[in-house]
Amino acid sequence: ELGYMARWEPDNGHYLLHVYNCPYKGIPEEHEELCQMSLELVSRLLDQTPRRIAHVLAGDHSCSYVVE
Repeated sequence: ELGYMARWEPDNGHYLLHVYNCPYKGIPEEHEELCQMSLELVSRLLDQTPRRIAHVLAGDHSCSYVVE
């Protein structure tokens, strides 16, 4: 019910992963370590660490990552 609303797209030989909502609703503003925890989970699933290029807490519309 509070899961991720995400999508991916190819981009010049890489992939972009966009996450539009946060299942932790309202908590990361005071505990940004939850964002790091989510990135760690994605990194383990992909066996690599994607590079974040957008962040909701910075005012972007999504948290977006480049996956090599």
